[in-house]
Amino acid sequence: MCEILAPCGDKNTAFIAINSGADAIYLGMMAFSARGGAVNFTFEDLRDTIRYASIFGVKVYVAMNTVVKNSELPSFLDFVAGVWNSGVDAIILQDIFLGIYKRTLP
Repeated sequence: MCEILAPCGDKNTAFIAINSGADAIYLGMMAFSARGGAVNFTFEDLRDTIRYASIFGVKVYVAMNTVVKNSELPSFLDFVAGVWNSGVDAIILQDIFLGIYKRTLP
């Protein structure tokens, strides 16, 4: 089975991709995205996009594909938790070990 996966640089292009028949979209957030020069998404944009995509059964993937320095790890983990809790279908990571990292909560 084929899937049409469309890249989206902002909320407007996400809605266009959804309206054009994409099965899934992927996007970057304002932080921890390799496309730092793109407009990218705020959390409000992400939630709006997820709500709209769900109406049409379109999956939403977020690319968190930068190299994360040790000093950035707490911020990254908080940020990725916020992204996940927004209801995305998947998070695309550059560093596979970040996907298995377990943070010890106080």
